[in-house]
Amino acid sequence: MFKFLSTSKSVFRGISLLPVATLSLLSLGTLASKPVQAAAFSNGGFESDFTSWEITGDVSTKGTFNGFAPTNGSNQALLTTATTFRDDDNVGEGAYNFSGTDATIATINNAQLQAFLGLENDALQIDTPLTEPLGIQLDSKEGSAIKQSFSFEHDFNLSFDWKFLTNDGNTSPFSLPSDRAIVTISDGTDTVIDTFAQSVGDFADSLTSPEFDQKSQGRFSKNLAAGDYTVGIAVYDVDGTDKTSALLIDNVAVEKSPASVPEPDNTLGIIAAAGIGYLTKRRRDNSTPRA
Repeated sequence: MFKFLSTSKSVFRGISLLPVATLSLLSLGTLASKPVQAAAFSNGGFESDFTSWEITGDVSTKGTFNGFAPTNGSNQALLTTATTFRDDDNVGEGAYNFSGTDATIATINNAQLQAFLGLENDALQIDTPLTEPLGIQLDSKEGSAIKQSFSFEHDFNLSFDWKFLTNDGNTSPFSLPSDRAIVTISDGTDTVIDTFAQSVGDFADSLTSPEFDQKSQGRFSKNLAAGDYTVGIAVYDVDGTDKTSALLIDNVAVEKSPASVPEPDNTLGIIAAAGIGYLTKRRRDNSTPRA
């Protein structure tokens, strides 16, 4: 199950009556089978390019881009859905590709992006209120992603700043959602996919690279339990490849969650108040002169 609470226990509990030799063998077996822990999280500001990160698709680092300055240092990560060989936006082949590497294929029959993120082939397919009753899903097409595996020994908060840039508006009169940005969080057993941005609305017909037509921004934040994780961040095309979307990521942080302060127990408070009242009354009675 996906870990939202820490559940670590001693592996030797309940076997203290075994002979010492058997216990030693069990200890060695336990140590040998325990998976190697991932490294600590690092380079969340991309100041060392993509050191500690794995990447796929059109991924690069930028300074200020489309009017957005980095929020932590001088670099930020840029991911797009563009190729080098296709005129996605009617402004020239590869005009919105900034790394020289094509976006990674994400179709259900060639799910390279899904494999990179540790997902099933159909995990990026989209249901909509219009298409779901017909048994139809919008198809994922291509995209780019970054990911990092790490270990954290305390409950923690994962957060990052994002800017979603897109030229992909309505592709039909039904206002169906188009390209989107996601984060994937895997603990080795389960994977959660959170969509934090998508393109919806009417867009301009004329574009000038590298400017994007629509822009939005925010900060993603999620609390997680201590453990080993792989976190992926991606942007991908949905139901068409004729328009480009991009994602700026910066200030990725993994920080220990503050310790919670337990609420005072009302019952204990009442008992304490009664005790103080009793002691006060007894002191008053002892100080009264006897006849």
